[in-house]
Amino acid sequence: MAGVLGRGASAVLDDLDTGVRARLLVERESGLEFGHELFREAAAASVSPIRRRLLHREAATVLAARPRRDPLTIAWHARRGDAPELASTELVAAARLAVRRSDLDTADVLLVEALELDPTVEVQLASPVLERTVTSWPGGPLTTSAGRPQRCGSPSGGRLSRPTPTPAPGAPR
Repeated sequence: MAGVLGRGASAVLDDLDTGVRARLLVERESGLEFGHELFREAAAASVSPIRRRLLHREAATVLAARPRRDPLTIAWHARRGDAPELASTELVAAARLAVRRSDLDTADVLLVEALELDPTVEVQLASPVLERTVTSWPGGPLTTSAGRPQRCGSPSGGRLSRPTPTPAPGAPR
């Protein structure tokens, strides 16, 4: 939080302690949270949309610089901070993690989101690590003949799809 606000950690902790003493914030095992939803709503309402975007963008940047990082958290902040390129990059990173867990449906959704946010992410999708992973999914590759992810044609689809095999001549359809 100190990195996002551009303040010293000690000063931020002093402010947080003041919030705990005033019972606006409550300490939990996982950290601090607002003592009541109305407190959270009031704090959120007091921040202008421009400042909120800036804070989210800064949070995404600070989190992305950490050695141990959560790409979904970074993407969440980047989206709200109007940083589609960073959000897209982190969604691709999250998709890689999902593939490693064999969670192909989640990877599918994340890759589509990444492409919707930043169409230039196709360059990242061509990276050897993800390309090997994506093209080795069960059921065959998820790419077009041009080597790019292909989408289902239905307006409600939007998911990556596997190419439909072309039947051999004379084979029943």
